[in-house]
Amino acid sequence: MIPMEITLSNFLSYDDNDGAGYTFDFRDHRLWSISGDNGAGKSTLFDVITYTLFGQHRGGAQRDEELLNKKASNFSCSFTFGHKGVLYRVTRTLSKRIKRNGEAAYQPAAQVDWYDVSADAWRQRPDTDTMRALEEYIRSLLGFDYETFISSVLLLQGESDKLIRAQPSRRFQHLSGILDLSRFRHLEDRAKLRAAEAKSQRDVLNQQVLAQGIPSEEDVRVAQKSSEEAHQRYTYTAAMLAAARSFTARVEGYWLLDTRRDAVAARVTAMIDAQQHAEATRADAKLKRELLEVIPRLHDAHTCLCEADEADRRAVAARVEADTIDVEAATAALATLSAAHTNAEQECSALKQRRRKLNQEMRDLQPERKLAQELAAVDTSIAAAEASIADLDRRLLELPTVAARAERLESLVNGQRLMTAYVSVRERLANTVDGQDAAGLAAVERAAKKARVDAETMLESLRTSLSEAHLTAGSVRGELEAAKRALEEREQARGEGTCSRCGQKVTAQHIKKEIADCQAAVRALEAKRDEADRRVSDEKNSVAAAESMLPSLRQAEQKARERLQDFGRLTLELEELDGDEAMLALPGDCQAALHGPLAALGAAVRGFTAEAKERPQAARLHQALLTAQTERGRADRSRADAAERQAQILARISRERVAAVEARAETLDQECREVDEQESVLDEQLDQAATRRAAAQEELAALRDRKSALEETARTDANEAQAKRETAESLCKRIDAAYLPPSAENITVLEQRRDGLGDAEERLRLLEEAERDLATARGQLEEIERAIAAVPMADRVPLDDAKAAELTAEESARGAEAERTEAHERAAALATKRAELLEMQTRVEHASETYRVYHRLSQLLGRSGIQLAVMKRDLAEIEKLANPLLSRVSGGNLQLRIECLPGRGNAEEITFRCVDSSSADEPLDVAFLSGGQKFRVAVALAAGIGQYAGLGGSLPSVIIDEGFGSLDESGRVEMLDAIREMADHFERIIVVSHTDSFHDPSLFPARYELRKDGRRIKVTASV
Repeated sequence: MIPMEITLSNFLSYDDNDGAGYTFDFRDHRLWSISGDNGAGKSTLFDVITYTLFGQHRGGAQRDEELLNKKASNFSCSFTFGHKGVLYRVTRTLSKRIKRNGEAAYQPAAQVDWYDVSADAWRQRPDTDTMRALEEYIRSLLGFDYETFISSVLLLQGESDKLIRAQPSRRFQHLSGILDLSRFRHLEDRAKLRAAEAKSQRDVLNQQVLAQGIPSEEDVRVAQKSSEEAHQRYTYTAAMLAAARSFTARVEGYWLLDTRRDAVAARVTAMIDAQQHAEATRADAKLKRELLEVIPRLHDAHTCLCEADEADRRAVAARVEADTIDVEAATAALATLSAAHTNAEQECSALKQRRRKLNQEMRDLQPERKLAQELAAVDTSIAAAEASIADLDRRLLELPTVAARAERLESLVNGQRLMTAYVSVRERLANTVDGQDAAGLAAVERAAKKARVDAETMLESLRTSLSEAHLTAGSVRGELEAAKRALEEREQARGEGTCSRCGQKVTAQHIKKEIADCQAAVRALEAKRDEADRRVSDEKNSVAAAESMLPSLRQAEQKARERLQDFGRLTLELEELDGDEAMLALPGDCQAALHGPLAALGAAVRGFTAEAKERPQAARLHQALLTAQTERGRADRSRADAAERQAQILARISRERVAAVEARAETLDQECREVDEQESVLDEQLDQAATRRAAAQEELAALRDRKSALEETARTDANEAQAKRETAESLCKRIDAAYLPPSAENITVLEQRRDGLGDAEERLRLLEEAERDLATARGQLEEIERAIAAVPMADRVPLDDAKAAELTAEESARGAEAERTEAHERAAALATKRAELLEMQTRVEHASETYRVYHRLSQLLGRSGIQLAVMKRDLAEIEKLANPLLSRVSGGNLQLRIECLPGRGNAEEITFRCVDSSSADEPLDVAFLSGGQKFRVAVALAAGIGQYAGLGGSLPSVIIDEGFGSLDESGRVEMLDAIREMADHFERIIVVSHTDSFHDPSLFPARYELRKDGRRIKVTASV
């Protein structure tokens, strides 16, 4: 990654620079310096880099709204860098808006662009417009995260030694990202994923196989045999069901013939009975047909006569009502109302003519009247502005005092965290040193270490002596056992009379002497054994005493070492706090108190904290006075503008003319109001006259229409009555006189006669059918009797019995079919299950083999495998590249040693140790180096990493933010010379400091200088 450009607007102390923003271009030179006073905004540039890439800044990964300039409602920042031959630009923005409830809401946005050289244009990188997506893309693109970045590329102020201060196990993670071990981690993760998938598949399949159990071949054969037997049973029951259904059909045919015979016999009987009353039946049917034709006609004639009578009554009533309407009286009333309306119109016209004259005179006065009104408003504005200016001048007398107070309280609030941390560090430092200095603590640590080493040496010597005592005792016991066996053998063989040495025949006296010699040897060895046991016991007691002393000595050494480490760490924390911009921004009395006696420090900080609580009130008062100052300027401008307008108006009209115009205008207003009142009364009278006239017109028209309608209704009803009577006469001419007249009583008598002949048509139909079909029906009856006689007696059982037998056979068949289906499905399922489980067993074996292969592959690709081998190789090369630079910047005194060793829990640890040839030949952990030495090591290590990783194009850049304050003058010179030499190996080196050396154009031809100009930042570029 090669830094190319930083742009920002309204970001922290940088405003929008009058809409242009700020741009820092690093393209044309390898070595750049950024210099300026404390608080000039140097570190803000690195907040832009870490915030755009990783969403991190000095405040952490939260509270992005704190990055917004307090005078702005949005900010934007971008970082452009080159990576593997491609130019990328990462942009982040934040917008602020005020919700309805008064709370502030913030909306962030982000985007990654890449430069298309062929099109000479920037292109958006898809799916990078959210914070999470952008950070994941940057991490995959660069191959490292924020912690790795600030450990090796960006050496931040106060954190330049972050990599060497990191835990040994964490260093491996940081460096693996820089040295591009991600490809191995990616392969390892893929292998682990495949192994986990295979293991999960194996476990699931194996569990299923074990849970279900694989059916045997015998189980499958038994199930298939049961299926065949069930099929045979089903075939038998199906045949029985077919026979039952055939029998039921024959029985049902018999009973259908029997029912049909009864129906035909009844029909023959009815036909014979109908022939016996033929004449009477025909007469009744003829009379009923005549009545069915006559009665509807009589009803129609009767209805027409009734409707004619009703129409005559309506015509008479309409003529009577039409004669009562008086049209002439209504015409006379309308004429009177029309005359009254005409008089009202003439009076309204005269009044409107007077109003038009008054309006014209008002329009003639309007220009002068507007000038008079504007003059009165200007006079009022001038008086209000003068009163406001006097009040604001009184309030602004205290602005300088309040501003100074607000600035002091602001610095106290900003430094609260630092003051609390400073008190805590000083108290912990006082508790740690307990009145001793660094040399005393180191001496105590060396003495404790020496005591522990002496004790371990003595313990090792005692253990050696104990081992020797055990060997001696074992040897003596062996000799004693041999002597006892020799004595026992001699005593057992005394009767043989042979010598135990030469085997020759000897005397009994000689044998007795041999036994005595053996007994004496046993006693001597027993005494020697007891002496050896006492020595072992004494040595054990000595070892136990030494071992009991060793834990306390180790604890004392560990405590002394921890005190020395705490002293170094706390001293470094104090140095870092002293170099913090917030410390330099604190008031002088506060800085003096922090560096004063520890006994008074707590009370002083509590006082400053209590004082800082007044910041909101002081800030509000200061803001109010600033607002008043702005209002004072606006009041001056308002008064001047009003006075200028007053002079312009008085040049056009005098105040005497203003008074005359106002008086005449008031008179005209009064006359206009009177005319308006009269006009309102006349308008109301005119509306009333018009309303009454219109009502009279409507009433006259309604009376005329009503009379015409009544006369027309009388004529229509008379005509309708005449037509109805003529229709009734026409209907009666077509009716036999025997059925007249068409009265309601006569119609009722005829309807009763018709109803009494209700079944005459049915009896006539039966008669005609009997005459036509009697012979046919008798033939059908004989044929049915012959068919019944042919039915066997076995088929003449009750139909319910036959159906019951069929139902029983059907149930048996269904049961057999269900049993057959179940047996078939069970046999098929068992065979399928066996095949599936055998296949599953094969898959279990394949998944097990796959798991073993990928598990072993993940181990080989893992951190303890190829990654460790590559890391060791790379660290050896980095050490070679870092040591020449470290030697140059340390006057040849420091040499770095990097080792990768197994740690706890198989987590490899990377250790950084240094040999300081000016004080010792043994390497010392970098944690015990001084602040200046740590800075030299951090820069040399970053340079070595950059040079080595840069060969692959990953990290050919380094950025150093301050840190030079921990070096003396000669050390700074050596470091600057080394940095200039590093520029030959790096694509980009950017160094930041407030020291004078960074303003020197001979050392840094390409540089940016920052300075504060009031509340704004001025940037000067020198290239």
